[in-house]
Amino acid sequence: MAGRARPLSAGALAAVVAGCAPAPPELDPPAPAPLEAELRFSSPFDGPARLVNYFDHDLPLQFADHNGVQRTFWGEGTVGIDGHSGYDWDLEVGTPLRAVADGKVVALGVEPPFYCPLLDRVVDDQRFVRVRHVGPDGVAFDVVYKHVSSVERAYDEVVRRGDVLARSGQTGCVSGAHLHFEVWRLTDTVSGRPARVDPYGWEGEGPDPWATHPDGAASVWLWAEGAAPPLLREVQRPANVGPGERAPVAIVALRWMGFRDDAHLDNEQVVLEADPRYAPDGYDLGGAVLINDRGERFRFPAGTVLGPGQRLTVVTGRSDDPQPNHLYWERATGAWDNRGDRARLLGPDGSLVYALW
Repeated sequence: MAGRARPLSAGALAAVVAGCAPAPPELDPPAPAPLEAELRFSSPFDGPARLVNYFDHDLPLQFADHNGVQRTFWGEGTVGIDGHSGYDWDLEVGTPLRAVADGKVVALGVEPPFYCPLLDRVVDDQRFVRVRHVGPDGVAFDVVYKHVSSVERAYDEVVRRGDVLARSGQTGCVSGAHLHFEVWRLTDTVSGRPARVDPYGWEGEGPDPWATHPDGAASVWLWAEGAAPPLLREVQRPANVGPGERAPVAIVALRWMGFRDDAHLDNEQVVLEADPRYAPDGYDLGGAVLINDRGERFRFPAGTVLGPGQRLTVVTGRSDDPQPNHLYWERATGAWDNRGDRARLLGPDGSLVYALW
């Protein structure tokens, strides 16, 4: 009756990114930040991908930071690998990874052996490629692609924006296939040495903890217009794939976190599907209830009927332009916990129909 997919470790599950939730919104760049860079990145991969880990602004010292919080670029705390030093996106093995701007390959190969707490062993097979990009203003950044299965460029090779550099994989300190995308600032850092930074910048209230750290640097928005990969945490799961599951309606997607959910309530969505194997004549959801871990409830209005195989999306916020096959909770605040949540569907009689978390 339930599927587990809370992203507490890198690449915990493979993403199923097509045909379930609506297309995610684009991120808008923040207001100009100090030390603004003229360099602009394109996406390192094609299409959407499920986010697993954010860059931790407090602080990106992976396996050394133990404050229990992953601090996003808008200042919100969430779960994930403490001290995470980049962004993790679930990508199938072999997905092309692209240069985000013109640059030069400055390092590639296999990282030296190191102890991996996730696996509780030493790993000696973590492949990577590192590309240097210098903007017209002289501000320089290195971009590192980790856990790749293969590298398709040579050392010192000049690359152009969009060139395939490598293929995603699951080498090294991983629990599943994904891309670890890491950006290093080479100029204007606190120490004068290279420092990891967040390509989404900093929009939190108050100063960025990492910008003033002795090993830190200011993070600035580095994406070209419309090119920033959306930062959406969600779980997607085919209907009734667990042992003994035979629900007439299944929750097949729960998107529980995106950029500033308080201001973008359409980030949060739940998708239900009438399984034609167990609901050959469709299913009447009227009076059924969708419930979160806090016990807050959305009741489906009378006459809400799903045909066999039909999907319905429940959006947390409201809309001035309602979409077909969508219902709106019309909340003024988020419904789903950004530290992970569970969606349960209860029938009109209060019995559990399906759960997903």
